[in-house]
Amino acid sequence: MQSVEKLKRATCAYGFLMLLYFLSSCIQAFPMVSVGALLNQQLKFTASELALYYASIFIPWNFRAIYGLISDTIPFLGYRRKPYMLIGYFGTSISYAVYGTLVDSVSNAFIVGIVLNVFFSLSESVLDATTIDRLRVEESRECVDAHDDSDLTNIRGSCDIQSAAMTFRTLGSLVSFLAAGGLSALGISPRMIIGFSALFPFISCLTVLWGLKEVKLGNEMEPVFEKTRKFFDYIRTCYKDRKYPTEFLQTARPVVLPCVFILLYASCPSSNVVFVNYLYSLSSFDQWEFHMITLCGILGGLVGTLSYWKSFRNTRDIRRVFVISVFISILAACSRLLIVHGWNEFWFICVDEIFVNLALRITLMPVQVYACIAASSAEHLMYEGFVFGLFASIENWGGTISGLISSGIADELSLVNMIIVCSCASIAPLFALSLLRRPALTEKSSGPSDTVSESI
Repeated sequence: MQSVEKLKRATCAYGFLMLLYFLSSCIQAFPMVSVGALLNQQLKFTASELALYYASIFIPWNFRAIYGLISDTIPFLGYRRKPYMLIGYFGTSISYAVYGTLVDSVSNAFIVGIVLNVFFSLSESVLDATTIDRLRVEESRECVDAHDDSDLTNIRGSCDIQSAAMTFRTLGSLVSFLAAGGLSALGISPRMIIGFSALFPFISCLTVLWGLKEVKLGNEMEPVFEKTRKFFDYIRTCYKDRKYPTEFLQTARPVVLPCVFILLYASCPSSNVVFVNYLYSLSSFDQWEFHMITLCGILGGLVGTLSYWKSFRNTRDIRRVFVISVFISILAACSRLLIVHGWNEFWFICVDEIFVNLALRITLMPVQVYACIAASSAEHLMYEGFVFGLFASIENWGGTISGLISSGIADELSLVNMIIVCSCASIAPLFALSLLRRPALTEKSSGPSDTVSESI
């Protein structure tokens, strides 16, 4: 009965959030193959242009910390989360409609892609912050009910919520590609499929309006506003007096050092975009087969998420997880050498996509879980969106750097050499693993704004 009660409570707490994660994945995954076909086959992007395109349009995701901070500290109509999510989803819906009908050149693809991701990254940042809010409430109940170690409860809860969110994202991708593949098989053009994608963010708007519960803010937010005001006053004072912000840097140090490691971890060059471009150059595959290859990649991601969830849920040493994930990703990337050397049958490429995406997911999950642990710790109360967004932003900045490096070397190296170089480069961040520190979970330590306030 106790397990049934926990399941009911989790469903009530996280049900609509998981639906939003499912829909978010549909927003991104449903048009993915069609966008690739439009860029590669109609607009004739080269491999280097394609790498630069994806690096550029995802730049808005690098500012998720700012979106999270705005949501944390500037309520709109008395709410911190719902209005920003509605703005983000509505803007994403309009952008997809424009993408499917008006994009007819390289420059238009860049502009519309960037605008689309501004709105989409805003909605995702606030959704993640909402999840952290709910996680903290459920963790408090869990500790009281089970009399459990709060550190372990936080680690398990962070792993559970991030793994569940990633599972629903993957299921959304699976459904999306099946639906998009079916439409493609019926002869629906890539542009129309991209236009149909506007439906998913619109449904997300309705979900937020109907099912997302958020308490309207009252006087309980006044201490947070006061802390925020003192923080910005302190920064202005430092600028006016030409004073180095020593107090802020000292208190931010436990967050900054892990961010340095994650930046190095995410900045490693990748051969994925160039390899996809290579697959599109194989004239033996039609649009339906490309959908099936991508579908296998989604299944690999799902298996990777569940494998991570099962294997590392109770692991306190997050550093060990990063080491394991790097070596798994190297092994998976090297399997693509067989395809380049002639083993490019359809079934083998499908199996390879499962294996590679399983490894990529295991590489991604430690960053998500670490960010969740940090954002839900006591020292970051009421700044959940900023802290989670900070780690997500650093990861995305790393992705941008990775894309730029990959774009720069794509025309200089053969695909075989690029796979080897990228695999070797992924080992380098492990030498900086000592920077990764576990956030303070049980001891209440002052955050940056607390110490700054005391110094004023």
